[in-house]
Amino acid sequence: MTSQLELEKLVSIGEKLGLKGVELKQFLDDERDKLKQERDEERDRRAKQRAIDAHEQEEDRQRQEKIEREKAKQLEIQLKIEEAKQAQAEAQAQIGNGGYHGNGSAARSRPPKLPPFNQEKDDIDAYINRFERYATLQGWDRDTVWATSLSALIQGCGLFEYSSLSLEDSKDYDKVKQALLRAYHLTADGFRKKFRDIRPAHEDTGTKYVTKLKNYLHRWMELEEVTTYEQLQDIILREQFLNSCSKDLETFLKERKPKNITTMGDLPINM
Repeated sequence: MTSQLELEKLVSIGEKLGLKGVELKQFLDDERDKLKQERDEERDRRAKQRAIDAHEQEEDRQRQEKIEREKAKQLEIQLKIEEAKQAQAEAQAQIGNGGYHGNGSAARSRPPKLPPFNQEKDDIDAYINRFERYATLQGWDRDTVWATSLSALIQGCGLFEYSSLSLEDSKDYDKVKQALLRAYHLTADGFRKKFRDIRPAHEDTGTKYVTKLKNYLHRWMELEEVTTYEQLQDIILREQFLNSCSKDLETFLKERKPKNITTMGDLPINM
């Protein structure tokens, strides 16, 4: 709305321009419209600027919160790694003191002669297989000794994965082993492919090749958590079903992650 002072100024300007009557009135109306438009534009500009400022402030707040979360996460990871290292040190000390017993026997086991796992040159699956064989020969109790002993030998990203386990899970050998296999991207499907694709090496004997086949099959079934004939049957049927599909259909089915062959067959597809 035009103030009295602004109106008087406009009248004075119009009269200086020689405007009178209807022409002066039209001039005043036009100028008032211009002033109103300028005020509206200024109000909109300020509102937009306030919105931009508020948005930038919100982004700054979110960035700061993200930084704080990352710091907290890194601190938590570091603490877990330190806890894992401490657990390793305690396990190594216990091993060095001959503190592990066999399956119910009073005889103390000898310290493990296995070198620590080296992720630059060792295969984690082969390393775990060697560890299990050694632990079995030493007569270590699987439920109370294996998890701690294996954790004492792990380094690198395997140690990080181990440190992410809860205290209870870190005592469970099977959960520790699965965590380590995940850390190095060895999944059920990965072992399935190894089992299907492996061919005898030039230096392999028949016995050695059979051992490799058994190991890959065992790892595959273990990670699939197969414990019954029906589960084994379902795994084989699903694999054969996928092998019968086109690549596009195979990808489609894998993305849906059907839990069993019946669910897979019930999906809306055309073979």
